[in-house]
Amino acid sequence: MSDDMKRAFEASGLTPTTAHRTAFNLGFRAGSEGMHQRALRAEKQVDRLVNGMPAAQWRTAREADPFGTTYDCARAALCLGRMTDDELANAVFLHNHRDFDLGAAMSGEPSSIVLLTAAKERIRWLSRALERTRESLLAVQEWDTHGRLPDSIRAVVDRGLRPPKETSNG
Repeated sequence: MSDDMKRAFEASGLTPTTAHRTAFNLGFRAGSEGMHQRALRAEKQVDRLVNGMPAAQWRTAREADPFGTTYDCARAALCLGRMTDDELANAVFLHNHRDFDLGAAMSGEPSSIVLLTAAKERIRWLSRALERTRESLLAVQEWDTHGRLPDSIRAVVDRGLRPPKETSNG
């Protein structure tokens, strides 16, 4: 490795392994022109996605979860936990949050506060579940530094760690 490349790695805060793994995940191959520069840009993009929009400030600050183990449960244990994510999202979106409908409440339909509480709990639960999955994928990827996994499993791990595609929703 050239001295210039070593200085670039040190300045970026990346290790050669991290940069090459990022480049591999993004489809760049060793020896391709500008691979290192593209890997550095990709790593910065991932850093912006992850650190620029944290799911939880307490996690970023490496503090304890302020809710303790409240969300270490099955989804079904949450408020309206038997509803799918889509069903809950639709129910929250379509509900009239301005007026209280006594007839709907008497027939067993969830009220506005129940729907909003369920949505809040679901978001918190999903955030923690996603972080646990990400940590598991990183551990598998780190363990597989010698290519012990079959290609099919490695592809799933790499796909799970790939940053989401940017979309423009207007």
